[in-house]
Amino acid sequence: LSLTVPELLDRFEIVGEDGAPLPLERLPSRPAFVTREPQEGVVGYRAKPRGEDRWSTLRSTPMLSPDGEVQLVINVFQDVTEERSAEERIRFLGEVSTILAASLDVDATLAELARLLVPRVADYCIVDVLGEDEATLRQVVISHRDPERERLLRELRHRYPPEANASHPVTRVLTSGEPVLIPDARHGALADAATDDEHLRLYEALDALSYV
Repeated sequence: LSLTVPELLDRFEIVGEDGAPLPLERLPSRPAFVTREPQEGVVGYRAKPRGEDRWSTLRSTPMLSPDGEVQLVINVFQDVTEERSAEERIRFLGEVSTILAASLDVDATLAELARLLVPRVADYCIVDVLGEDEATLRQVVISHRDPERERLLRELRHRYPPEANASHPVTRVLTSGEPVLIPDARHGALADAATDDEHLRLYEALDALSYV
């Protein structure tokens, strides 16, 4: 409560329904003040530097004096994060189904799926296909939301292929037939999969929060 408005806003990024930054003058409270009519909109809040997105319906109602002047605007927030997430999951599954049914070209389909996943669900995505000898991997897709880190990712995969590393998460999946989840990939969590210091440095440069 003791923070100034600029100090408070500096802790969050305010975004619109499309996920793009939302200028303060486009918040419902501003047009409510100008038009003297109630306004409503959906507003997202993203805690800096990489916090969780929360969504609210914001209803702004101007309170008028007897002579019709705006005395204040009351803002009521209703959290709709769960409802929005459920709608997003349904929409995402629909898009995935459309992609899977659109082509018989497996590589093209996987590339389209990666395009859908990044950056909507993940920062980056790699798709490997098991070779006919069932011992080698054919890399189909490497996609990263950051072009510079995509180049880094390609270098890492070229220099340290999973087949040559029994501790690599991909190799572990192929061996066990079970998924591998690393809930927190920071603070050396991928050290066991690194074969040397340079390998670990490249892992850490990707700045992954989790890995599956």
